[in-house]
Amino acid sequence: RSEKAARRLSPGLPELAFVQMADYFGFALSRAVAAGFSELTLCAYPGKLVKMAMGLSNTHAAVTTTDMGRLADWCREAGIPPDLGAAVAGANTVRHAFDLVRGHPGFSSLTALVRRKVLAQARSFTGDAALRLIALDFDDRPLP
Repeated sequence: RSEKAARRLSPGLPELAFVQMADYFGFALSRAVAAGFSELTLCAYPGKLVKMAMGLSNTHAAVTTTDMGRLADWCREAGIPPDLGAAVAGANTVRHAFDLVRGHPGFSSLTALVRRKVLAQARSFTGDAALRLIALDFDDRPLP
């Protein structure tokens, strides 16, 4: 799904420019650099983004779980009130958590923080390759 969205958002690129990384964040990035890619664009939805931001190189639900308490801490860093942070800590999924805080003015700060963390984690697999991130909401629109 994210690959289709990336293609739609990058209409000038050839089909060969797109590689699906699925749940293998670290492996896919390492292999892309080893294959000679010097520019990489990641495109993902919140659930994967938060796992990537947490440094999980494999994001499959059967292998890893999302630390909702850590996401709640990031909410507080982004200026989201403690009561909403507590609700995020108790959320069942990242989608649920994002739905809880989407209307708060700090939501865009939260998504910016997650993006920065994703890019920092990605850098550990890519070295000096140029990185770009397309962070999507659940309706295939770029996150604020």
